[in-house]
Amino acid sequence: VSVAQPGTRDCCHGTIVLVAQPGTRDCCHVTMVSAAQPGTRDCCHGTIVLVAQPGTRDCCHVTMVSAAQPGTRDCCHGTIVSAAQPGTRDCCHGTIRDCCHVTIVSAAQPGTRDCCHGTMVLVAQPGTRDCCHVTMVSAAQPGTRDCCHAAQPGTRDCCHVTMVSAAQPGTRDCCHGTIVSAAQPGTRDCCHGTIVSAAQPGTRDCCHVTIVSAAQPGTRDCCHGTMVLVAQPGTRDCCHGTIVSAAQPGTRDCCHGTIVSAAQPGTRDCCHVTMVTVAQPGTRDCCHGTIVSAAQPGTRDCCHVTMVSAAQPGTRDCCH
Repeated sequence: VSVAQPGTRDCCHGTIVLVAQPGTRDCCHVTMVSAAQPGTRDCCHGTIVLVAQPGTRDCCHVTMVSAAQPGTRDCCHGTIVSAAQPGTRDCCHGTIRDCCHVTIVSAAQPGTRDCCHGTMVLVAQPGTRDCCHVTMVSAAQPGTRDCCHAAQPGTRDCCHVTMVSAAQPGTRDCCHGTIVSAAQPGTRDCCHGTIVSAAQPGTRDCCHVTIVSAAQPGTRDCCHGTMVLVAQPGTRDCCHGTIVSAAQPGTRDCCHGTIVSAAQPGTRDCCHVTMVTVAQPGTRDCCHGTIVSAAQPGTRDCCHVTMVSAAQPGTRDCCH
């Protein structure tokens, strides 16, 4: 796409859109949308949406949504949703308002809320809440919360079929089927089935099953199973399993497993494993593995391996 051809702009699926043709705009699936045709806007699946037709808006799956029809809003699977019908909201698979697996949830029925797997949850039934696998969880039964494949008084969110109950003092959410209990002093959320306990001095969240302990001075979150120790001077978060250490002067985050070091003068983030270095005058970020160099007069970021050069008068970014 060349500015040398007066008025050219970015392409449209290979076809050039010319500003030279009065009023043309970005294309619409190969068909141009032209401001020359009064009121045209971006297309709608190949069909032009005309503001000239009073009240039209962005399309709705090929069918236009028109403000001319009082109260219409964005479509709902091709069917227009109209505020003209009192109380209607966004559709539910063709049915008006948010659906509940095809069954309508209506504010007309006092107290209705979003459904629960096809069954309506009614606030009208005192204390009901969102469902729990079709069975309702009711605050009317003292202490019930979201269910755990059933409802027993006082139960809390389940733990892989095994219930976690506030009735058992100190129990917390489970850890892969095993209950984690605050009754056992210092226990915390588990780490892949193994309980991580603050009772064991300094333990923290695990690192791929292996516990990371603050008791070992300077430990931090692991790096692909290997612990990163602040005790080893200058260590930082790992780089694909390899530790990146500030102890090695100038090291930075890695580049696809290879360490990028500021110690090597001018190195920057890599370019598909090959380093891009400011030491080579004028180099910039790479272009699909090939370095794009400002040293070659006028070169810019590449265009699918082929360079786009300002040296060739009027060239711009490529167009597939």
